[in-house]
Amino acid sequence: KLPGISIDGKKIVLNIVSPFFPADAEKMDKVYNNPTDDDLELYSVESFYRDKFFQMVERTRPTEAIIHLLGPFSFSQMIMNREENQLLEDKLYRKYVVQALTVKAMWFVRRVKNLSPNTTPLIVFEEPRLNEFGFINKTYPEVTKEIVVGMFSKVFQSLKAAGAAICVQCFNKCDWQLPLEAGIDVLSFNAYTNPSNISIIADKITKFLEGGGYINWGIVPVMSEEMVKSLTTDLLANRFMKTAQGLVDEGVKRELIYSRSMVSVQGEFYNLPLIFTEKALMASIQLSERVFKK
Repeated sequence: KLPGISIDGKKIVLNIVSPFFPADAEKMDKVYNNPTDDDLELYSVESFYRDKFFQMVERTRPTEAIIHLLGPFSFSQMIMNREENQLLEDKLYRKYVVQALTVKAMWFVRRVKNLSPNTTPLIVFEEPRLNEFGFINKTYPEVTKEIVVGMFSKVFQSLKAAGAAICVQCFNKCDWQLPLEAGIDVLSFNAYTNPSNISIIADKITKFLEGGGYINWGIVPVMSEEMVKSLTTDLLANRFMKTAQGLVDEGVKRELIYSRSMVSVQGEFYNLPLIFTEKALMASIQLSERVFKK
């Protein structure tokens, strides 16, 4: 439902030469600048679980409602023109990315708030390609850190102004300074495979946590059934404490870490049989109770 987007085999293509693109892009621009519930329906998200999700929000009125969407940087890297050129250096293209993701996310935010005004929509922006920034910056020097941070900020701040909280999740090793500088509320990383990914920016992490941010430690392994079978709370607790110690050793206060942290699985587990998915989720709950609720 986004202007100019089409699927060409396995490629997601942005066709700006379409005769419909100018009018559709202008309409998206107007909705982005003045979103109303009716206009946002133009960019609604279809999902098998969508209606069930909204029913649960309305019935349970939770403190937070978690919504996973593709993040701005990864989105910008997955959509190419037909020549497959890097487009992020183009200011108009960045504007398109910002507006497209904002109206999609805003539709969710408004729906949740209309059903449960006191619920905070927590938008988890998945950034599986954030680890590619360094390579892209070397190949295309015009794509600077400031450009990426600016793109993040425009999306995040619009949604936060509407009552949402923002999480960026990347399970690959990446430069976390980019989303941190853009003003996220939750940093979600793969603490099992990349335990030192945030220790190298300990000063930034201290500032982030002191400012009210949270770390989600993806430390419950779900790479295989065998890994999940072997999980015990003792094993996970020991691993978490050793991993968190890496931040402590770099100068982040232990009390600050433990008071501003959550734990979860360290990757996607949709390929696991249901029984192992349930075991991994239970292991996350038991780990949380062990290390945070004493």
